Amino acid sequence: MPSGELARLNWARVVDGGECGAYALGQLTGPGILRDMTCGLVRLLLILLQAHNRLTSLRPGLLLIFPWRGIIDGGGMMKRNLRLMLTVGGLLCGVGLAFAIGAHTTSAEKNTFTPATIQYGAGPAFMNAGAQLAVLEGNPGASSGTYTVRLKMPDKYRIAPHWHPLRENVTVISGTFKVGMGDSFEEMKMIAFPAGSFAYLDPDMHHYAMASGEVVVQVHGMSPLQFNYDDPNDDPLRKK
Repeated sequence: MPSGELARLNWARVVDGGECGAYALGQLTGPGILRDMTCGLVRLLLILLQAHNRLTSLRPGLLLIFPWRGIIDGGGMMKRNLRLMLTVGGLLCGVGLAFAIGAHTTSAEKNTFTPATIQYGAGPAFMNAGAQLAVLEGNPGASSGTYTVRLKMPDKYRIAPHWHPLRENVTVISGTFKVGMGDSFEEMKMIAFPAGSFAYLDPDMHHYAMASGEVVVQVHGMSPLQFNYDDPNDDPLRKK
């Protein structure tokens, strides 16, 4: 088969599936106006490809009538014009796709974090001063829903014996987090959990903790996140 015929066959395959391809590409670029614009540009390119296929199948010298050009020889200038239109159409599709993907990435960035983009603030009022808190998702103070937070603690920072009304899921991100079980703080009985460790604590599990070096832990669970101290005098809210 001549190379020209093979090229026309390949283009025809693309055009035959073009409507599905335009829709799939539009779905990848996200919802809204940008997706519609991308789909429209892809369809425009496919229409131009169909016109190119029809033109290349015509006999040289056949006269075609086009509203914007008048009478043009089908074997010469029209082919060059169509190639130009295909190039411009492809560029438009590329620009539309770039804008759409850029907008989609910006939207996704709101749901993703790197260590450098996590912003910490003051720790919660029910914990001793010195800790810092970052809310990654949800609202730990809400009456329902999920939450994910990170707690940063300086070396030797202590959390007095307490328990939570709902399950607490803890992942050690960095440092060594020491945890003990019971109603009284006994450092000798604490177990050291290095970075990468995970534990979940049910409501009936009374526990206490201490940071060995600077420690960052991630806590997730169901809202609200509450501390119930075994000794009410350990509650910072009572000291204010």
